[in-house]
Amino acid sequence: MDKVFLAHPFQEKDRELVRVVEAILESFELKPVTGETAGGGALSQVVMDRIRNCGALVALQTAAVARNDGKFSTSR
Repeated sequence: MDKVFLAHPFQEKDRELVRVVEAILESFELKPVTGETAGGGALSQVVMDRIRNCGALVALQTAAVARNDGKFSTSR
């Protein structure tokens, strides 16, 4: 099974979206790999190695933080 690195926010509100995308990848016989057990946050060497060992990368970007101007930004 080919591996795909799935980069995503580690917020509870995004958990269902992540599960859906994982299920879609698995339906195409792709194995989703994440950095969740590596702690999230900045790209550690562990996460970089996981990305390098995958054939593709899918990044989910969701609104995370309301800014002072009323718009949203993403998590770090």
